[in-house]
Amino acid sequence: MSPKLFWILPALAATGCLPTLEPVGDQGLPPGQYTCDQYVQEVGNEVVNLTILLTPSTFCGTLDSTGNDGTLYTGDRDNTLFRLDSGGPHLITLEWEQADSDYDLYLFRTTDSGDYAEVDASSGSSYPEQITASMEAGREYLTVVVGWSGPAAGWGVSVEPQ
Repeated sequence: MSPKLFWILPALAATGCLPTLEPVGDQGLPPGQYTCDQYVQEVGNEVVNLTILLTPSTFCGTLDSTGNDGTLYTGDRDNTLFRLDSGGPHLITLEWEQADSDYDLYLFRTTDSGDYAEVDASSGSSYPEQITASMEAGREYLTVVVGWSGPAAGWGVSVEPQ
């Protein structure tokens, strides 16, 4: 598990449970390379629950801040919870609007005991960040979008069956 990840999981677990907010729906298309099917708006570092995600689909949001202390993220994190309508291999792609920013993507799944287990992460300096994962229909997944550096801006996460 990467050192950056230690900041994410304890922050989620500290609440005792993961709060959920309803999605606000499509708020229009933010500028960027992606087209939003659904815009998610969260307060602070709460979790937005999209319930069933029909694939292929792109959900979008905005990081309010980015940053790091050399080891851990210090900026905003956007957490999105969803279940897939279909299982099998999926490509998950994170794109963002600021070319001089470094955003990272983490994917977790729920375990049978209700905890979260890391499936994969894309936390390098590449654009876009991508994860290919075998995913189950009906299981809850959590994406976490964080900014390591650069300006805060809008982002889009695409989930596509392969």
